[in-house]
Amino acid sequence: MNETEQKAIVILNRLTEAGYDAYFVGGYVRDRVVGRPVRDIDIATSAKPDQVIRLFARTVPTGLKHGTVTVIMEGTPFEVTTFRKEAEYEKRRRPKCVQFVADIKSDLSRRD
Repeated sequence: MNETEQKAIVILNRLTEAGYDAYFVGGYVRDRVVGRPVRDIDIATSAKPDQVIRLFARTVPTGLKHGTVTVIMEGTPFEVTTFRKEAEYEKRRRPKCVQFVADIKSDLSRRD
């Protein structure tokens, strides 16, 4: 386990100790499975953005309306995003709106 992964585990642990669900998702999981070097680690959680902000000393409100807060852990940024469903996309880039959901399965169904 590398240093970035160790920092990400601290974030997962803090979220779960506070009573929220939290998982590594996206490209990190794909890269680990196929043996590629890890570039960044994204985290999906049941915590809402304001709850994430309260749990961590250094955060950046990256995309609050989409549920994303960047947590800075010892100088390393991690995107932490609330479980969500999305409406159709505008210009294939961003969803018109998002709806926060309670479970990881609904969130994963929208991911590639």
